[in-house]
Amino acid sequence: MVEIACRKIAGKYLPEIPIGTLNYPTGTYLTIEGIKAKQDPMVMANQDLCRVERVNGSKLSQPVTIKIDEAKGWSNGVPFVFKGYEMFRMIGTPPAEYFAAREAGNKDFIGTQIIWHLEFYFVVTSVVSPKSESS
Repeated sequence: MVEIACRKIAGKYLPEIPIGTLNYPTGTYLTIEGIKAKQDPMVMANQDLCRVERVNGSKLSQPVTIKIDEAKGWSNGVPFVFKGYEMFRMIGTPPAEYFAAREAGNKDFIGTQIIWHLEFYFVVTSVVSPKSESS
Protein backbone atom coordinates (compact mmCIF):
# COMPACT_ATOMS: atom_id res chain seq x y z
CA MET A 1 0.00 0.00 0.00
CA VAL A 2 1.24 3.48 -0.87
CA GLU A 3 0.63 6.25 1.59
CA ILE A 4 0.46 9.79 0.31
CA ALA A 5 0.99 12.38 3.02
CA CYS A 6 -0.62 15.79 2.81
CA ARG A 7 0.60 19.16 3.99
CA LYS A 8 -1.43 22.27 4.61
CA ILE A 9 -0.44 25.26 2.48
CA ALA A 10 -2.46 28.47 2.40
CA GLY A 11 -5.37 26.72 4.10
CA LYS A 12 -5.51 23.83 1.60
CA TYR A 13 -4.29 20.28 1.96
CA LEU A 14 -1.97 19.37 -0.88
CA PRO A 15 -0.62 15.84 -1.45
CA GLU A 16 3.06 15.10 -1.13
CA ILE A 17 4.79 13.44 -4.07
CA PRO A 18 4.59 9.62 -3.71
CA ILE A 19 7.80 7.63 -3.33
CA GLY A 20 8.08 5.08 -6.14
CA THR A 21 9.22 1.48 -6.11
CA LEU A 22 12.80 2.63 -6.84
CA ASN A 23 12.73 4.56 -3.53
CA TYR A 24 12.81 8.06 -5.09
CA PRO A 25 10.00 10.60 -5.36
CA THR A 26 8.06 10.01 -8.57
CA GLY A 27 9.20 12.37 -11.30
CA THR A 28 12.86 12.35 -10.16
CA TYR A 29 15.31 12.10 -13.08
CA LEU A 30 17.11 8.75 -12.71
CA THR A 31 19.53 6.46 -14.51
CA ILE A 32 18.52 2.82 -14.12
CA GLU A 33 20.48 -0.30 -15.05
CA GLY A 34 19.37 -3.89 -15.20
CA ILE A 35 18.08 -6.66 -17.43
CA LYS A 36 14.86 -7.03 -19.38
CA ALA A 37 12.72 -9.60 -17.61
CA LYS A 38 10.58 -12.28 -19.22
CA GLN A 39 7.23 -10.91 -20.37
CA ASP A 40 4.40 -11.51 -17.92
CA PRO A 41 1.08 -12.42 -19.58
CA MET A 42 -0.66 -10.12 -17.06
CA VAL A 43 1.27 -7.07 -18.36
CA MET A 44 -0.20 -4.98 -21.17
CA ALA A 45 1.27 -5.61 -24.61
CA ASN A 46 2.92 -2.17 -24.89
CA GLN A 47 4.78 -2.60 -21.59
CA ASP A 48 7.91 -4.52 -20.72
CA LEU A 49 9.09 -5.75 -17.33
CA CYS A 50 12.62 -4.86 -16.29
CA ARG A 51 14.66 -6.05 -13.35
CA VAL A 52 16.43 -2.93 -12.10
CA GLU A 53 19.72 -3.65 -10.33
CA ARG A 54 21.24 -0.14 -10.10
CA VAL A 55 19.80 3.34 -9.69
CA ASN A 56 22.08 6.33 -10.35
CA GLY A 57 25.08 3.98 -10.24
CA SER A 58 24.26 2.52 -6.81
CA LYS A 59 23.56 -1.20 -6.57
CA LEU A 60 20.21 -2.02 -4.98
CA SER A 61 20.17 -4.46 -2.05
CA GLN A 62 17.42 -6.38 -3.91
CA PRO A 63 16.55 -5.99 -7.63
CA VAL A 64 13.24 -4.24 -8.31
CA THR A 65 10.93 -5.31 -11.13
CA ILE A 66 9.18 -2.40 -12.80
CA LYS A 67 7.04 -1.88 -15.89
CA ILE A 68 8.49 0.22 -18.66
CA ASP A 69 6.13 1.81 -21.16
CA GLU A 70 6.93 1.85 -24.85
CA ALA A 71 10.34 0.15 -24.64
CA LYS A 72 10.55 -1.65 -27.96
CA GLY A 73 13.02 -3.72 -29.88
CA TRP A 74 15.04 -5.50 -27.23
CA SER A 75 15.09 -9.09 -26.05
CA ASN A 76 14.75 -10.86 -22.70
CA GLY A 77 17.98 -11.03 -20.73
CA VAL A 78 19.53 -8.03 -22.51
CA PRO A 79 21.23 -5.55 -20.14
CA PHE A 80 20.00 -1.96 -20.35
CA VAL A 81 20.79 1.54 -19.11
CA PHE A 82 17.89 3.99 -19.30
CA LYS A 83 17.44 7.57 -18.21
CA GLY A 84 14.03 8.81 -17.22
CA TYR A 85 11.69 8.93 -14.25
CA GLU A 86 9.25 6.78 -12.33
CA MET A 87 5.58 7.67 -12.62
CA PHE A 88 2.25 6.27 -11.43
CA ARG A 89 -1.33 5.90 -12.55
CA MET A 90 -4.52 4.40 -11.25
CA ILE A 91 -5.72 1.34 -13.17
CA GLY A 92 -8.78 -0.85 -12.95
CA THR A 93 -12.39 0.15 -12.41
CA PRO A 94 -12.87 2.93 -9.84
CA PRO A 95 -15.42 2.19 -7.10
CA ALA A 96 -17.50 5.15 -8.30
CA GLU A 97 -18.22 3.27 -11.55
CA TYR A 98 -19.90 0.45 -9.60
CA PHE A 99 -21.99 2.90 -7.56
CA ALA A 100 -23.00 4.84 -10.70
CA ALA A 101 -24.01 1.62 -12.48
CA ARG A 102 -26.10 0.50 -9.50
CA GLU A 103 -27.72 3.92 -9.26
CA ALA A 104 -28.59 3.74 -12.98
CA GLY A 105 -30.17 0.31 -12.45
CA ASN A 106 -27.41 -1.61 -14.25
CA LYS A 107 -27.11 -4.70 -12.06
CA ASP A 108 -25.00 -6.53 -14.68
CA PHE A 109 -22.07 -4.07 -14.60
CA ILE A 110 -18.85 -5.94 -13.80
CA GLY A 111 -16.13 -3.44 -14.75
CA THR A 112 -12.65 -4.60 -15.67
CA GLN A 113 -10.87 -7.70 -14.43
CA ILE A 114 -8.18 -5.48 -12.92
CA ILE A 115 -8.60 -4.47 -9.27
CA TRP A 116 -8.53 -0.68 -8.78
CA HIS A 117 -4.99 0.15 -7.65
CA LEU A 118 -1.97 2.39 -8.01
CA GLU A 119 0.57 1.19 -10.60
CA PHE A 120 4.14 2.46 -10.84
CA TYR A 121 6.06 2.43 -14.13
CA PHE A 122 9.21 3.95 -15.62
CA VAL A 123 9.15 6.53 -18.40
CA VAL A 124 12.26 6.28 -20.60
CA THR A 125 13.49 9.68 -21.80
CA SER A 126 16.71 8.31 -23.32
CA VAL A 127 18.31 4.92 -23.96
CA VAL A 128 22.01 4.75 -23.05
CA SER A 129 22.14 1.06 -23.97
CA PRO A 130 21.39 -1.21 -25.68
CA LYS A 131 22.00 0.85 -28.77
CA SER A 132 19.43 0.22 -31.48
CA GLU A 133 20.59 -1.50 -34.65
CA SER A 134 20.03 1.76 -36.55
CA SER A 135 22.50 3.73 -34.37
